[in-house]
Amino acid sequence: KWALESNIDGGKIRNPNTPPAEILEGMDSTEAKGYDSLIVGSSGKVWFNRSKDTWFVKPGKLMDGFDYPAASIPRARGENPHNEFFDAVKANDPALPQSKFAQSGPFTEMVLLGNLAVRLNKKVEWDSKSLSSPNCPEAAKLIKRDYREGWTLEA
Repeated sequence: KWALESNIDGGKIRNPNTPPAEILEGMDSTEAKGYDSLIVGSSGKVWFNRSKDTWFVKPGKLMDGFDYPAASIPRARGENPHNEFFDAVKANDPALPQSKFAQSGPFTEMVLLGNLAVRLNKKVEWDSKSLSSPNCPEAAKLIKRDYREGWTLEA
């Protein structure tokens, strides 16, 4: 609710729209520069900064006994996905990256569908094959734009 309305301009927040203090419960979002998100659930809250590995859970007892699992998936060089991409391009090997587009593509589609529903403020049914919404024709303008003549790329 709040992050959707924040405006970021050159790393400075213009007209910040942050949750009230009673919602934040002491969590400081001022250093996040607009890259923070807050999820409020029925049992607690999770605040995280999308540009760092900063997570806060309220109440803290929800984390009691939790331990992060050991890394079991190979990591990108320097844990940097850009390095992973460039390494794959240099090796001319699309199978090299651990970031599998066959998995990340549908996941991203699902996340963006949530954004679509929020922007339109309604339930959006989705047809993955046609990349369209059968119940929400007004979504089409947000899904795919019409490009000017000469600026199209055929896939």
